[in-house]
Amino acid sequence: MDDQERVKESFHTPDLYFAAFLQALDFTMDSTEVIKGKKLEFYFKEDIEDCKSIEDAYFKRDKNLTGIPKTVSALDYADNIRSLKSLCHSVLKRRE
Repeated sequence: MDDQERVKESFHTPDLYFAAFLQALDFTMDSTEVIKGKKLEFYFKEDIEDCKSIEDAYFKRDKNLTGIPKTVSALDYADNIRSLKSLCHSVLKRRE
């Protein structure tokens, strides 16, 4: 399987805050890709269906989803946001 096939089979999101939330749940970010020239999309190794159900609950603010914690560590979440913002700035700056 080449990189393009792997990426197509990976869960991905352009939402930095949701990506930080997934990382706080101990999901592993696999890679990033620049989209539309000025945004990053974050790719994760975990099962697409698991990520989609968590994404659905995250945006609906549904706290009844089974299989995920009701909360994540605020410190981990904040650290992940800072790290992802730094990653965005460094990757996009290199493209200028």
